[in-house]
Amino acid sequence: MDIYFLRHGQTVSPSVYTGVTDVALSAHGESQIRSISAYLNNIVFDAAYCSPLIRCRTSFELLELDVACSFVEDLREINFGRWESKSFSEIYCQDRATMEQWFSQKEQFTFPEGDMISTFSYRVGNWLETLKTKQHEHVLVVSHSGVIRHALAHLLGLGINQADCFEITEGTVSLITVEKTFCILKLLNKNQ
Repeated sequence: MDIYFLRHGQTVSPSVYTGVTDVALSAHGESQIRSISAYLNNIVFDAAYCSPLIRCRTSFELLELDVACSFVEDLREINFGRWESKSFSEIYCQDRATMEQWFSQKEQFTFPEGDMISTFSYRVGNWLETLKTKQHEHVLVVSHSGVIRHALAHLLGLGINQADCFEITEGTVSLITVEKTFCILKLLNKNQ
């Protein structure tokens, strides 16, 4: 099974944490998705799955693929809680002690009034294990940076903390082939 992960395009709120905040694509974000659409339109997908947030829904619609799409709650981004819609520097100035806990606690950290990283990662991994039981050849997953990073780490047999080793840029495709006993990363951040 080939799983193509597409990160949504740039939003109207760049450079801030917008996990569960429902923000639209910017004009540039729409252009990013149109740039990758020619590549994706050359693939015959058996199935498509998408986060229900508007930035992902719009990204999927802009592709104009001939495949039905299922909107999946488990593909939502992590909830950053009270850090939603704030930049890294704002959070660091306002909540430095808690941010330092994030660095030290790693997967056991819970965003203030948001999700625990390990619980989020488990949600993504559990959904992928269900996906792997299906008889698909080519699958499109439209989601968010955090979801894709944790999906890659899970499928490649890496630990939760290794998810941070991947940088997933907006409007790009990453591809993993699922074999019987292992997975192969074939593309990372393809943008056209």
